[in-house]
Amino acid sequence: TAQAAARAPPMEQRPAMAKVAVRRGWNPATPNVNLGAAAEAESLWPRLFLGNLVSTISGLREEKRRKAAVSTISRLLRGEEKSWKLASSRSGEGLALWQLAVETTRIGNTAHLLWWVELDAAGCQLLVLANLVNGNELAQAQNRAAGFLRTFSDEYLRASMKRSIGEDGRIRPLTVELNFEVQRREKDGREVLEPESAAGQGLMPVSLEKRYVMTKPELDFLVEKSLQGVQLPYHLDADEEKALDKILKEVVFLLGRSGSGKTSVLVHGLFRASCIETERRASLPQSDEGADDDEADVGALLVMLVTRSPVLADSIRKLFAQMQAGPGGSGGGSAASTGGGMSEGSGIELGVVRQDELLAFRPPPESFEHGVFNPDASPLIASWDAVLLMLDRSVHGEHFFKPRLEGQSRVQQALQNLRVRGRMQQEGEPQNMQLDMEDRFEFLPAADGLFDMERDLLTYEDFEARFGPKMIGNPGCPLDRSKGDTLFVAYREIITVIAGSARAARSDTGYLSKEEYVDGKGPDGMPLPELRDSAHRESETCRARMFAAFEVYRRLKQDHHVYDRTDVARHILRRAETVGLKDLRMLSAVLVDEVQDLLPVELLLLKLLCPHLEGFVFAGDTAQTISKGVEFRFESIRRLYFEEFILGGKRLQAQAVQVTYETCYICKKLITKAGGKHLICAGKYHEFFVCGDVCHGKLDQKCHRLLQGCNKGLKTKIEFSRGQGKLPCPMPQGGSHCGLALREERLRVPDAGSVTSPQSPAGSSSRPAASALTDVPEITYLTHNHRSTHSILEMAGSILDVIMELFPEKVDKLPRETSRVASSSPPVVLSRMNLEDAMDILFGTAKAADSEGQEVPEPNAARSDAGSRVLEFGAKQAVLVWSEGKKAAMKEIFKQSIVMTIQECKGLEFFDVLLVDPFSDMAAATSASQATQLWNLVFGFMDRKGMDVSNTAKKRAVEFDADRHGLLCAWLKTLYVAVTRARKRVWVLESHQEYGAAFVAYWEQLGAAHVVRPGEGDTAGLAAGFAETSTGQEWLDQGQMHFTERQDFTQACLCFENAERAGCRQGAPWKLLSKAKEQQKLGKLRQLDEANREAGRSFVLLAVWMETALSSEKASMTAAEKFARQVAEELLVERKEFQPSEARLEAAHCFLEGAALAEAAREFEVAEHFEEAAACAEELKNWTLAGRLWRSAGQAQPSLRAFVKAEAWDDFVSMAAEQTSDA
Repeated sequence: TAQAAARAPPMEQRPAMAKVAVRRGWNPATPNVNLGAAAEAESLWPRLFLGNLVSTISGLREEKRRKAAVSTISRLLRGEEKSWKLASSRSGEGLALWQLAVETTRIGNTAHLLWWVELDAAGCQLLVLANLVNGNELAQAQNRAAGFLRTFSDEYLRASMKRSIGEDGRIRPLTVELNFEVQRREKDGREVLEPESAAGQGLMPVSLEKRYVMTKPELDFLVEKSLQGVQLPYHLDADEEKALDKILKEVVFLLGRSGSGKTSVLVHGLFRASCIETERRASLPQSDEGADDDEADVGALLVMLVTRSPVLADSIRKLFAQMQAGPGGSGGGSAASTGGGMSEGSGIELGVVRQDELLAFRPPPESFEHGVFNPDASPLIASWDAVLLMLDRSVHGEHFFKPRLEGQSRVQQALQNLRVRGRMQQEGEPQNMQLDMEDRFEFLPAADGLFDMERDLLTYEDFEARFGPKMIGNPGCPLDRSKGDTLFVAYREIITVIAGSARAARSDTGYLSKEEYVDGKGPDGMPLPELRDSAHRESETCRARMFAAFEVYRRLKQDHHVYDRTDVARHILRRAETVGLKDLRMLSAVLVDEVQDLLPVELLLLKLLCPHLEGFVFAGDTAQTISKGVEFRFESIRRLYFEEFILGGKRLQAQAVQVTYETCYICKKLITKAGGKHLICAGKYHEFFVCGDVCHGKLDQKCHRLLQGCNKGLKTKIEFSRGQGKLPCPMPQGGSHCGLALREERLRVPDAGSVTSPQSPAGSSSRPAASALTDVPEITYLTHNHRSTHSILEMAGSILDVIMELFPEKVDKLPRETSRVASSSPPVVLSRMNLEDAMDILFGTAKAADSEGQEVPEPNAARSDAGSRVLEFGAKQAVLVWSEGKKAAMKEIFKQSIVMTIQECKGLEFFDVLLVDPFSDMAAATSASQATQLWNLVFGFMDRKGMDVSNTAKKRAVEFDADRHGLLCAWLKTLYVAVTRARKRVWVLESHQEYGAAFVAYWEQLGAAHVVRPGEGDTAGLAAGFAETSTGQEWLDQGQMHFTERQDFTQACLCFENAERAGCRQGAPWKLLSKAKEQQKLGKLRQLDEANREAGRSFVLLAVWMETALSSEKASMTAAEKFARQVAEELLVERKEFQPSEARLEAAHCFLEGAALAEAAREFEVAEHFEEAAACAEELKNWTLAGRLWRSAGQAQPSLRAFVKAEAWDDFVSMAAEQTSDA
């Protein structure tokens, strides 16, 4: 951020990010270091580049113009006196000091480079290169920069404007003593902030612009290729640098509110580790390149970054791919080892990262095993689901997830499903019917795994819809609305505490017992620490109802064959404990982003992958814990790390030191080699150890002899055990034998010599092992907000104040966030106002009085060509709601605007946000009386804080009860997330007369919002500029973000439609692809044939569009056809789905899954996948077509069989003759 430079250490004192120059045209033996070092001695000035300058220069189409800009920058960096003197043309104009500090240098006839000098934390001058503008934009750009520089004190500005000329005549940076205050202050002592209004239309204030570090290679690359699509390293502020420096040295608990730079720190940490590892591998002797994995991994720095959201993981992966592909990166990891650098066909040359380049950054498809997980390919950036899939395949035992089918298996599986469905419809057979042999395919993979990852997952929405009626609201249900129970709180209690806590994971059952949860004490009589995260920590009665709901929940999960998040984590942990891990390639460090979205039991899985106690980073913000079912604080994560990662590790070490060997039940010898079995009877009464297959066979014979002369009861148990494929327990019991089924596990043989203490990734611990929680590093805080203006942070902070007062155990307290930008206007709350009146204000049709007292419409009212109002927002604005129902209603009104739920928009940011009915929409999730009680608690909070509250309002506020009123905490966190999505402006519309009254009064007294009620005040011009019109390119960019980074195809489709409507030709193919993906996703999740067919039709239309655009003869093309061809060629580089053959192939799969076999066969044939097309034709019993398709596929035997069934003898004879001639 803008003020960060004043606090950051000097460039040469900051920890240098190791980079390896492996790019084309550069000497791999020469390391690439920051400017100011000996390798680039001619450049005297340390520098920072603002994002606007980088994007502007990159956007220049002509290389000579880019070269002229970079040449001017280079002269400034070299300190050439002529360039610096020419820049000082504003002196003596009677301007303010902060205006004089803005320097401009002319480039050519019309362009002007804006720059100024700042001071770093050591007082060293550094050059800030801000923007490149035309002459007609110069005055506005200077005013914008001056608005930012006005935030510095006069002493600071004078020091930054001093110049020193060396003996060689070059201007050199000075180092001054910082014995003055850096920040300018008002008379009342408040810091001066940058005015948001100075930024101008469509631009962010300078303080909120990203700053980048660029060196000579980046500048040269900027001239040659442009930097569009390349992610440069961010300039981190002082707090972020401190956090970054801790990574890999100690465990880091990184806490920061929305927009504070947590993800940036993690990405820089990953990038640093990647560069160090690339450099290490490049330095290995040539003879070691063929060494095995174990040798190559000695000293390796293997790091994984994981986040719950697959969308955020894709976004981070793209950002990292751009950093790697750029001139400052390592060239994509594997290239470093060969010295090849960027590939000749790299999409970076066209300003984009190609889809296949992004795929290289996806996690391995199978597991973390040696030989499968290849860390040379790319750093591991994964969503939590991807980590679960990999872990599931990395542990011995039965897999939790079923494998995903691709290729031919996908086609045959779809055909098999259609057959089963057809028979069930005809015969009325149940869903779980067994298939006859004729319905099976020999080449289908064997069944493996318990659940389908996507289809069988029980989300909160499924829980509410399918389980809700049996848990609350009906006679006999365990939950009682009259006592404050809600499904939301019950689900969170089950997932976080009863089944998702660390203690639950360690228990035999996989969940807390009724005695533990309800009584709140363990077997030792000590209080359970897990109850700190409970919403009902003070009430045993409430917990008893919650546990009764949990028992119903467990039974319903089994009946519906679904799983939740705790089940998969518990299953993997149990298998790792009992049957062990496979031969895994262990990680040096794990960086977890948005850790508040993971359950404690899920965090325990990370222990399986990283043995280094100091290799973990947990980053997040518990104020943004809006994932349904998750509720715990950062201190809880810190405590979990101590109790489970440290103490758990020590306990394992203590057990391992006392090496003992088990005795074989058959041969009575000690089992000292792997390959043995541990058998436990179903009643857990008896256990046996056998050393190998020979003794196991003898045990089998002994168990078989139990049938001789046994009684009826024992015979039944033996037959039941045999029916399960298990041995019956042979242990004598009560004059007979046990007979219960024996569960087999792989026997793990201890190795005393292999016990070692966990070390840091560097090979030695930088701090002593923690023996108490106080020894664990404290939480690292990030308090500077890089996203929003001051007034938005004030509103967000007011929400956090209520949370921290009422629910101190549910959020971590940290210093108030700060912003360097003053808002042009405070957030606006339209209270008790209906939507129609609100739209009059928002869209500029509110009335203002003319000079004669007559009301006239505002001149800036948004209107369509026909004169009617256009109730739409731009690409950088969003309408946010709480529920799906309200979202559907708002989409009917704002048909061309971005409308999202608050849950969906987490992680996004917009210039402006409109919240519609947040208080009443949340209240709809519970009873009216409870909702009124919850929101009126704010009146009680205000009264305790000494704020003005009427006697009537005081009576509305009931006594606060954390157990009964826990739902309010979730609502307030959701409200906080919604407000912090905005960068510039927030508007809140609440139509309900009662629900929003308390919070509106609270904001109004604090001055955190401007409140407008019906009929109050002059609203003319209040919303000036709020409803903006965006260009086609802006809509296209927003759509690509939703498509690629969010995988929100519904919003993407809307954006692409708007882009097309605004004249952007790229919008049409992107819209078709988004529609296809949207319907394909819907068809997969809900098993809807029509959705799959609609997806197929959209893929066909996309293929036709691309084929038409690419088929025109270049010599006879019109201007429109040329442009369409250019668009199509660019799209082919970006994503493989735009290739016509790929689009038709995906259309065929969609038609097949939608039971449209004829269309599927047609598209498979057009895509030249003849075998798949033939299989569809056979299913249709169109034997003639099937024979011809098999013939096209080169499959003679199936073709001849099909012609025989069709009695197509001419085709049969022709095919037979062809085979004879070939023979």
